Amino acid sequence: MSARRARAIRRRCQQHSQNRDGLGVSELFLAPPEDAAAILAAKDFRLKAYLLGFSHIPSQNFRTAA
Repeated sequence: MSARRARAIRRRCQQHSQNRDGLGVSELFLAPPEDAAAILAAKDFRLKAYLLGFSHIPSQNFRTAA
């Protein structure tokens, strides 16, 4: 996915947001079908968080508990 397309999807998700102060899952359901498909197809969690408009995105070196 190009950076231009990612920024466009993020802007559209923010525009469709029900709560501008705290973005969440509702942006996925309110997104146009082609944007929602692109978000769901993203394999990287950080890219998904960016596309949905989250401002706090974990660094690449975050670890999960085993």
